Amino acid sequence: MSRMLTVCDQLGIPVASEKLEGPTTALTFLGIVLDTSAQQLRLPPDKLEELTGLIRSWLSRHKATKRELLSLIGKLSFAAKVVPAGRLFLRRLIDLSTTVRKLHHHISLNAEARADIRWWDSFLPSWNGVAMFLDPEWTAADSLQLYTDASGSLGFGAYFNGAWFRGGPSTNPNPTSPARDLNHHLQLLLNRAMAPSTATTYATGISPPQPDPELQDHSGLCGSAQSHSCTTPWGTRAPLPRLEAAPLKRHDRRMRAALTLGFFGFLRVSEFTYKNRRFDPRYHPTRQDISWTGEGMHFFIIKRSKTDQMGKGTTICIGRTEGRHTCPVAAMEAYRGCCCCPIQSSPLFHFRDGRPLTSKSFRSTFLSLVEQCGYNPAQYNTHSLRIGAATAAARASLPTETIQKLGRWQSSAYQTYTRHPLTHPSDTRTMAAQ
Repeated sequence: MSRMLTVCDQLGIPVASEKLEGPTTALTFLGIVLDTSAQQLRLPPDKLEELTGLIRSWLSRHKATKRELLSLIGKLSFAAKVVPAGRLFLRRLIDLSTTVRKLHHHISLNAEARADIRWWDSFLPSWNGVAMFLDPEWTAADSLQLYTDASGSLGFGAYFNGAWFRGGPSTNPNPTSPARDLNHHLQLLLNRAMAPSTATTYATGISPPQPDPELQDHSGLCGSAQSHSCTTPWGTRAPLPRLEAAPLKRHDRRMRAALTLGFFGFLRVSEFTYKNRRFDPRYHPTRQDISWTGEGMHFFIIKRSKTDQMGKGTTICIGRTEGRHTCPVAAMEAYRGCCCCPIQSSPLFHFRDGRPLTSKSFRSTFLSLVEQCGYNPAQYNTHSLRIGAATAAARASLPTETIQKLGRWQSSAYQTYTRHPLTHPSDTRTMAAQ
């Protein structure tokens, strides 16, 4: 350090002495402590104390302005980088902040938001720090005395340095296990942090229907899966057969357009339908969000999504495909041609009386089609459109980075949406080139 300061002095480079630190094994950089001795990233003491005080000041609050809530969310989001599971307990706060428009508008803190704030108050002091420095050498399980195993029919179990626990479909956690209380408490916290509809969606994602772009005739749905059943914590999934000739009425152009848009656009159901609340053209999809080109394509503006809570918006391009009944552009043209509402700010998908197509209505019709095909609707959900699109793209040997971009995934989570093993990226590009 002294040598570096001497060189800077000789070269005439100004040095801010108040920002000098080290040599040390714990350096604060951009508000986060990098501790090479503990192999950990964590909040510095002053920020931890400041954030703890802020959180405790919110425990007794029942209302706040949107500006105040966004400020809290921003600080918790920063802390979540070094607090395990912290992001799970931001979701309901972010959702609450979107319920009003203006920054000075007041928001009533509901029970869910207050529960998340209490979680941060309880866990922030003891969960401050994550391990981000990986050991270059692997440590054998024998040295750690760490062993885990799982079976679809028997359950799961783990052993670590003299302590063990087990659980699963046919067994209960060992009542004498030291890990039982912690495991049970964490499960309760996760359940409280996730809406029931979200939990159901994630559960069906384990063995969902997988639509294929090469639908035949007037099939509304299509899917395939491996030839063995899949046992999960939510139950046993039967082998997923191929759905052909789903009884989607030819005159139901609205449902056909919504299905094909959702599939070929890799869309979440919330991105092209409406929640059970008042329609607002500023946030919900409208007729004017669809634009056309002379090359047989159309563009769709996604105003708000799961990964775009602030509503910056994203535009996707949908092209024509072969097949009279499966082309998303043809389906949208047919629907717009019979749509009796000329108002561009009206809902994109709506019934004859003007009511928008809600997520609940779409899901009900979707599952009705599955049931009419003779299959168990409990094994299907609307998220299957997005999963099926990713699977179809993978089977078409598209590069993994292309699949990630098409689905607008910001992480490697897209890999869990494909329902067959992917080859190495280099092999995939080779197959695509051939």
